[in-house]
Amino acid sequence: MSNTREIITLQFGNYANFVGTHFWNAQEHSFNYDPEVEEPSEINHDVLFREGKFFKNITFTPRMLLLDCKGSLKFIQESGNLYSNVSLDRNNPEKNLLDQVIHTIDWDEGNIEVMESEEIPMSDYQKSLMETDADDEKEFDLKSTVQNWPDFMYTRYHPRSINIIKEYEYQNDISTLDTFSAGLQLWSNPYFEDDYCDKIRMYIEECDQSQGFQTIFDSIDGFAGVAIKCMEYLEDEYSKSILAFPLIPNRTKTFQFSDEGMSETIRLVNLAFSYAKLSEHSSLFVPLSTMERGWRNIGEPRQFPHISYEPDNLYHSSSILSSFIDTMSLQYRLREHTSQNYLSNFCAQMNNYGRRMCGGKTSLPFPMNEKEDLIEFLDKFDGDLMQSISPNVKIGTDRIVQHVTLRGLPKTRLKKPFEKAKEQMKMSAYKCSSISEMLQLYFQCNTYASLSHVASIGSPLHVCLPFPKEFFDSRIASNGFLKEFQSDVISNVQEVPIMTAVQNSSEIGNTLENLHTHVERIKLAKVPRFADSGLEKEEYKELLEQLLVFKEQYDDNSFI
Repeated sequence: MSNTREIITLQFGNYANFVGTHFWNAQEHSFNYDPEVEEPSEINHDVLFREGKFFKNITFTPRMLLLDCKGSLKFIQESGNLYSNVSLDRNNPEKNLLDQVIHTIDWDEGNIEVMESEEIPMSDYQKSLMETDADDEKEFDLKSTVQNWPDFMYTRYHPRSINIIKEYEYQNDISTLDTFSAGLQLWSNPYFEDDYCDKIRMYIEECDQSQGFQTIFDSIDGFAGVAIKCMEYLEDEYSKSILAFPLIPNRTKTFQFSDEGMSETIRLVNLAFSYAKLSEHSSLFVPLSTMERGWRNIGEPRQFPHISYEPDNLYHSSSILSSFIDTMSLQYRLREHTSQNYLSNFCAQMNNYGRRMCGGKTSLPFPMNEKEDLIEFLDKFDGDLMQSISPNVKIGTDRIVQHVTLRGLPKTRLKKPFEKAKEQMKMSAYKCSSISEMLQLYFQCNTYASLSHVASIGSPLHVCLPFPKEFFDSRIASNGFLKEFQSDVISNVQEVPIMTAVQNSSEIGNTLENLHTHVERIKLAKVPRFADSGLEKEEYKELLEQLLVFKEQYDDNSFI
């Protein structure tokens, strides 16, 4: 039996699939195909990926289900692209798996009817993946040409992974699946629930010892209702850990049959339902957005040092959120097995006293000079190491519980050896023998009455295409560290160090109280779309009460 403890990933909504596409691209780019490398990866990729076999070919695909509206797939078939005209062997497109199967069938050509359909153009990036002489350094203007997540998808998905809602059409500027209650109704359709749950069951049956589920979903439209009902099912059926990431896109759409003002109200109620129900059906949840606020309007974009991203570009913003999920999830994806490396332990350490909502922070890239050691960097750094990526959440340095992950910093950059240490030996941190230990000491000195769990690995975040590495500024060297001297030359960044944190604090109670205040002002009778989609007045009152009860979990300042 394998020692791997598998995780199933569920994605609900168009923006969730933008984030998910970047996430899976990053996973595959971190694979090592070099047979000469003897040391195994620090990351156990079997946690998120499954091995399969098709016509004598070994496949390795995400253990994942995604959900989106009709028309979002563009040139990709609903059955996926694993067995399509894009070969698994990228160096040999002629080796087409589907063709191999077709050629084994004795067709009666006289009785075959050929159906013609309108061909949807493939993005230039996707075309390049089919070329035998593809240039890895070829440039694509993805920030301007990406219209939807299939345009920059590198990883191939299993046919089971892709699920399309036929009743709702994808549109660029209008969201058709509008309300939380409409999402609940969609799940209640037997054909949908049975089919989706069967696919989850098939993944579970393939696992030796599943850890649980990580769920990424759009929290401001009807996909939130579908996601919550799914988590309710997972909780009842499997009793495993559920880590959720409710997303607020940096570019919002108006809802069908609603003006901008009404759309803002619907988004707010959807979000309130998401938070309230997550407090009941998830083990832990971390709201994510590149925007400062996420209530009626999404506010100003977050500023990240050394990144110049386009605030309303979904391709750009989703890459930042995916890099956070990719890095923080290393806590339960490492090859080294300890009792701490499990999703259940991760959630249990963060959700004491029913505090299931946390805030997320990131430092992309980690702002360390390419010539300095970690001990020197931490000694002189002033300010917050990371920037918040949870909307309406502000967490300070007092009475917090946090999981911190740093990747991309080799142990050789910890401190200088004894014979060259000089001034470093006078620092108390010089006694630390690992990066994790030194960061633990740093947080002990810079936070009050707090508890920090720290993990670090040497493997960096790979940012090759189709990651939008063009948004790194000229201070970043090709290895992702800050250049020792200022330069106007933009480097071809290949990898970056990154730090993330998942934090819990009584200050999150302020976020929930503020959300309750905004939602309480809404007169449900003036939002007919909710009544049309089945929301009862008593359910809305229950929502307000549930938010208050959840907020009260954060009132005790001495929970550490």
